[in-house]
Amino acid sequence: DVHELAESAPITRLGLTGAVSADRKPDGVVSGEVNLRFLGGKVGTNIVPAASIRGSGSLSATRQVNAVASVVVDEPGAPTHLDLRVFPKAGSSAVHFDLAAKSIDLDRVPELRHALRGSFGVFATGELDVGPMTIAGQVRGAADGIVQGATRVESATIEGSAEGAIAAPRIDLAIRARGIVAGGLHFTSAAVDAHGSTSAAHVTSSVRGPDAPDMDASADIGLGHVVSVDALRVALARRGQRALVTARKVVVGGGDVRVDDGRVEGIGEPMTVSLATTPGTLRVLAATRGLDLASVARLASIEKNLKGGTLSFDTDLRLQHQGAEGRMTLDLKQAALGTVKDVTGHVEVSLEGRRVAAKAHVEASGIGSVEVDAPKVELASGETMSVM
Repeated sequence: DVHELAESAPITRLGLTGAVSADRKPDGVVSGEVNLRFLGGKVGTNIVPAASIRGSGSLSATRQVNAVASVVVDEPGAPTHLDLRVFPKAGSSAVHFDLAAKSIDLDRVPELRHALRGSFGVFATGELDVGPMTIAGQVRGAADGIVQGATRVESATIEGSAEGAIAAPRIDLAIRARGIVAGGLHFTSAAVDAHGSTSAAHVTSSVRGPDAPDMDASADIGLGHVVSVDALRVALARRGQRALVTARKVVVGGGDVRVDDGRVEGIGEPMTVSLATTPGTLRVLAATRGLDLASVARLASIEKNLKGGTLSFDTDLRLQHQGAEGRMTLDLKQAALGTVKDVTGHVEVSLEGRRVAAKAHVEASGIGSVEVDAPKVELASGETMSVM
């Protein structure tokens, strides 16, 4: 029980048996063997599987290392085997590794507490060069019948490689999945490819399925103290309708979000948007001379509720806790919303501090019209509205 040795440690029930031997020959060569059996047990409420470690090696008089080791983790639902070989290389040492982990049934893995079902297998091989601290390795994996709550994946594969300096290797990664159900939506297939380094990579992705538009996306993604997305491009298509979403730069981090030079094309007149949010502020610049609502409906598969019309707007807003500045105008022409046809509207809003001025006119053919003229609406500090 590690807790008996350190009060801050969790209560444990762990066991270890084994033998270690070493021998130094007259010529200076040191050799040894290790044969350990970790008996498993518990750390707190978590079950730790049993494992065995076997190895042998030698250190020559010239400090060259030759060694082999085998680690077997006896996890009932996901047995894992790691083989290691250490050998001299270019005046230093290198480590070759082979890893294999396979699960027939994830439901049998105690640590998952029956939250995840399905099967998977992961295999990796590679070499670590200790002298220059470089690595060259490959990994491949496959999963079938993955289920977590209402989320399901019929099958998935991953293939990847890493090569170069350990601190910043070049990576190539390909992920494929089929038969996906997530958020109540069904997708036939999904794919993600990444090429670059662990801190900056070019990423492409695609999604196909009956419940959402086909999507093909690409971007240059940087990972640091913030996540940066450069040259974002998302192509959407559904039932012959196409749209293109682009942004020069997107930055997310520390509770802040910034979108520079966003643009949507293909659903009427182009729409432009730039925004910046912090925990206390929102800045929005957005405008279009006319979105075709029938195109939007086809792309979003809401043709039954939105059958046509044109929407244009021009927005320049700066919102913060103590007040707001800016303006917004919106025009809706000949819209068909459900069974209501020929809906037309015009809205103007201006903000100054905690004061709002608004004017609106909405008319629906055969139903009537609504007119609103509020030249001065003031939001009090307690967030109650007083009309003057």
